Amino acid sequence: MRDLFKIALEFQNKGDLIKAKNVYNKILRTSDKNNYVLINLALIEKKLEKYSKAINLLQKSIQINPNIIEAHINLGNIFQLLNNHNEAIDYYKNALNINKNFEGIYFNLGNSYMSLEKFTEAATNYKKSKEINPKFYRSFNNLGLLERINENYEFAVDNYKKSISINPNYIHAHYNLMEILEKMHEHDRLKLSINEAKSIFGDHPIVLMFQSLILINSKKFDEAISLLKSVKLQSYKGITYEQKARYYELLGKSYDQKNKAKMAFKYFNLANKIDFNHPENKKFDKNNTLKQIRINRKYFNKKNIKTWKKITQKSNQPKNYFLIGFPRSGTTLLDTILRTHSQIDLIEDKPIVPEIKILFNKKMKGQYEQINKNDLEKIQNLYYDRINYYKENKSSKKIIIDKMPNNSIEVGFLHRIFPRSKFIFSLRHPCDCVLSCFINRFKMNDAMLNFTTIQDSVNFYNQIMSLWKLYKSNLPIDYFEIKYENLVLDLKKNITPLLGFLELDWEDSLFDFNKTALLRKKINTPSYNQVTKPLYKQAINRWQRYDKFLKIEKKLLKWINEFEYN
Repeated sequence: MRDLFKIALEFQNKGDLIKAKNVYNKILRTSDKNNYVLINLALIEKKLEKYSKAINLLQKSIQINPNIIEAHINLGNIFQLLNNHNEAIDYYKNALNINKNFEGIYFNLGNSYMSLEKFTEAATNYKKSKEINPKFYRSFNNLGLLERINENYEFAVDNYKKSISINPNYIHAHYNLMEILEKMHEHDRLKLSINEAKSIFGDHPIVLMFQSLILINSKKFDEAISLLKSVKLQSYKGITYEQKARYYELLGKSYDQKNKAKMAFKYFNLANKIDFNHPENKKFDKNNTLKQIRINRKYFNKKNIKTWKKITQKSNQPKNYFLIGFPRSGTTLLDTILRTHSQIDLIEDKPIVPEIKILFNKKMKGQYEQINKNDLEKIQNLYYDRINYYKENKSSKKIIIDKMPNNSIEVGFLHRIFPRSKFIFSLRHPCDCVLSCFINRFKMNDAMLNFTTIQDSVNFYNQIMSLWKLYKSNLPIDYFEIKYENLVLDLKKNITPLLGFLELDWEDSLFDFNKTALLRKKINTPSYNQVTKPLYKQAINRWQRYDKFLKIEKKLLKWINEFEYN
């Protein structure tokens, strides 16, 4: 039996999985309680993407002997691969009950918590893994990812550098370091990092990608295209989904700058396909957001609204200001301009409204008609607590604006909870808006998954704008619509009426809004690069170069007329 196991193991190590599988099954026909045969056979089934079979084999192994750590770890790994992170966490914890000094288990636990966006728990486990093994370079890299999420960019840089110092050949830490330096506009430090990576990896695709970024930022688009086209992605193992998508995105942006729309679209489309197929993104469902839009459109009719019991906000509560609009409509530009004002603070893209909506559904079961005063105050207080938590400037300013484009969906809810709310709605030519969403990559969630095809992007725009029109028609909301194009053409003329809506005066410092963006080093949106530069007109009517083959104008004509872009 031992000889057969040795033969099977040799086949497995050589990659001859079918022969190895046949030998392992032969052993099991004689002795079906051999744990290590069951575990090795499970690893083969995992490799063959037969995950159910692999899970059954590992669970059978645990039934025979629950103290073999490999079975628990591998079950955790499979469930992690399947994006079932809660199951993965349970098995990793079982493994820690067997051996609490295994740094790899803490690292894997951290990864599952990271995927669940439980960042405190993720950090705890990454730190534990590097305490056990101070040279566990992957934990430093992932701590860098967490620091970036928490907007502690220099701490992120330090962790990436620590990972590289332990293992200079860990290409992913180099990628993360170069990416964050580029988005922080630290171009001199970026060049040093590129040179360091090049000295180790030569003409590796990741090195060439960042070299091309330097060329793109210098407007040397032909050279960038030539360099990127020299890359043979298929020749390199270990290139991640994110890195492949970034590669195609850079080619798309380079061709777009050369006015070669068809080639640009080809590469933007490839980038979106990769994002859509990323295993981590399989947990998202675009239909969840579309379903919520349908629910809101069905509910917020005049008949239902008439049944609402009148509620009032306390006079000592500040007015609520929301900056909303379709993604890529100019909300980040408005954010940057407005936060330059001495009396305005902005909370950018934080999930505060989803948090209070969860509490609303829990307390009131989603019923808008009879709202209990005590429950209402709890929801309002939670909102203000979260606003104070996220405020960058802890000093008191006259106005705090909550900027989140997707809060457009929840205008009805927000008006009900905060009747004195004011809404700033950013508009942009519908075709430019839709195209820009398609050609820019977002941090993925249910809503953003709608931008991975041009057809879904058009549909999402139609759904959002139909809902916004309904809110304007059926609710007495206080709102101000402002067009991106007008801002670009004449900043003072078009921002002054908005400031009047906010009961503020013009300040000349607003002309220097791009300096505010540079000082903040904020990198959370696809617009991070544009808002650090003076206003430019190149993005206006970009869609016309693409519409010969995209044909989106006709599908959006209703909104082109509605917002007077015709």
